[in-house]
Amino acid sequence: MISRVRRSLPIQLYSGRPAAPLAFLLLSLAAAPAAADSAHQWLGRMAEAMSRLDYRGILIYRHGATLDTLEVAHRHDENGLRERIATLSGTEREIIRRDGEIRCLYPDDRSLVLEGRLSESLFPAVDEHSWESLAKWYRFTLGGVERVAGHEARVIGIEPRDEFRFGYRLWLDEASAMLLRSRLIDPAGQVFEEMTFATIDIGAAIGDDELAASQPLERFVKFKAADDSRNTLPLVRVLTSGSPLPPGFVLLNHTRTAGQGAGGALEHLLFGDGLATVSVYLETLDESDSGVPPSARRGALNIHSRRDGQRLVTVLGEVPFMTLEAFGRRFDNAAQTLTSQRQ
Repeated sequence: MISRVRRSLPIQLYSGRPAAPLAFLLLSLAAAPAAADSAHQWLGRMAEAMSRLDYRGILIYRHGATLDTLEVAHRHDENGLRERIATLSGTEREIIRRDGEIRCLYPDDRSLVLEGRLSESLFPAVDEHSWESLAKWYRFTLGGVERVAGHEARVIGIEPRDEFRFGYRLWLDEASAMLLRSRLIDPAGQVFEEMTFATIDIGAAIGDDELAASQPLERFVKFKAADDSRNTLPLVRVLTSGSPLPPGFVLLNHTRTAGQGAGGALEHLLFGDGLATVSVYLETLDESDSGVPPSARRGALNIHSRRDGQRLVTVLGEVPFMTLEAFGRRFDNAAQTLTSQRQ
């Protein structure tokens, strides 16, 4: 049995990168006071740079034994953020950000997934206490200067304070504070995942043609996730009962996709601690489906599944397995609870 969640994993590895995994952190830092020559100050500059700079480049993405090459074009204008990410190696895939939506194109089966207004719902404005909250779970250190993609880059270390999260290492352009390289690191110092620009043109003039899909969208079969944020009472009931969530993680977003063909409804809940994110998918299976997909790892992305009758709970994120297992225990009966409360 292969669930819809696991079939879509390859696009999930790219759709939030390079900015989205850090976006909640950036919003936190943008409102925080900065001390001279501190890691905090550099990350605040990064928040500003990534919210206003246009750029194009070639991004190398290493996860586990897999190495992918991506072409990135990124622009901010009066209409907001626009971006195109396309694979240059392996299976052809394409991500288009426009008008607050993410369009994920799978040319091999002519499908197009519309992910909704993620720029508005995933990363809401945070208050002045966000930095203090983030510092409860991570330590930040300022390192030296190294060279990345032809640019001098300042190194920032981010170390977790407990076993529920991984650490990070960031390289920021000395001149602009643009993020040039990032690594995800386990407690033993092993690099699970690395993203680095091989080439980057910061401040480039990005034309509309660089941001457009390579093929007409009319050729694709469209699937759209419905924003269910206005119906949160069932979630409140689920989240305030049962086993506790790992400390520091809060609900950021909730969407629900109606069943397509043989597939049932799919709930998606996104949680974050200010830096790491965990996705919980509650999926109604077809009666012919049997078994539970085994836990797995795709580079730094860990995947854990639990089954309750014809409902499958899949938890995934760039966090340790013990974190996913804690979420799984909380949502053992969540799919049944949410479904019954909607009826």
